[in-house]
Amino acid sequence: MRIDIQSLIRLSAVVALPALFTACASTAMVNSAQQSIEATAESYAEQRSTKGVVLLGVNWGRTWACGAYQNAELRIFAFDLMPTTKESNEEGADIVLHTGPKLLRRQEYIDYALLVEPGEYALAGFAIKVMPDKLVSDTAQYWVAGRSDLAKYGAYRGGHFSVAANETVYLGHFDIKCTAAGPKLWRVRAKPGEDFDAYLADLKRKYPFLDLKQTKYRLLQTTEFGHQYDKP
Repeated sequence: MRIDIQSLIRLSAVVALPALFTACASTAMVNSAQQSIEATAESYAEQRSTKGVVLLGVNWGRTWACGAYQNAELRIFAFDLMPTTKESNEEGADIVLHTGPKLLRRQEYIDYALLVEPGEYALAGFAIKVMPDKLVSDTAQYWVAGRSDLAKYGAYRGGHFSVAANETVYLGHFDIKCTAAGPKLWRVRAKPGEDFDAYLADLKRKYPFLDLKQTKYRLLQTTEFGHQYDKP
């Protein structure tokens, strides 16, 4: 059974986003306690033996003419450490990636390295800001798929990945995909080989303290929010 994107929709112009999407004033990567999980030289040196490193790229830029909308932009997506007892959308997720109110006009991927608790994670939700056609409304809205929505299809159905202590894994690059039913989160990838090597080289310039020699190519596993690929 495939996920019905229409059944996930929570369009709202005024209602606050669910608490699982921890609110931030600027682009941030945080855990459920709103503590930063972006790797730093200090945190990596202190915690690399007990935590895992997750590498990914995110396009926070605005996409124009997205289906029935003037434009759309990814604002937030989140993951739960599994197994979890969290069921509602009012409990914070364990990994939250959030962009602030400043519009990123350029279509580009920004690279991130996250230092997280080891284990298996499942997609907890995402939020995409959309602007309807001017003839319909001049107020921005959100497409929101939350934990309780995705859980209807099974805890891991939206997507999942694992990372061990003292391990570095690459999840892929995240963007939105425009469809007739509406926009949705979409995972793409740096192709194994020269593309992936170039990606790691760029990442090394941003995070020079990371040891990337043993990076595992481990894309977010999903049948709903990205293509399936054979393991390299």
